[in-house]
Amino acid sequence: MSAEHFHGYLSMRSRGLIAMLAVPATERWFWTDESQAGEQEVDAHVRAGELKVTKDADEFLGSLPGGSV
Repeated sequence: MSAEHFHGYLSMRSRGLIAMLAVPATERWFWTDESQAGEQEVDAHVRAGELKVTKDADEFLGSLPGGSV
């Protein structure tokens, strides 16, 4: 990966092992503090069971406030 396409490394620790993963420059936005805060907010909603699974796009759109297909 050339320097212009490379942002840095992401380290992950699991069971005493550390994995170093290359992060492409096109994905650097995901690792910003703002983006990670949003991911944590979503994770909290999932843990609390505050989600709805729909079978298809039409059902999803119909489930939105004021939504209709």
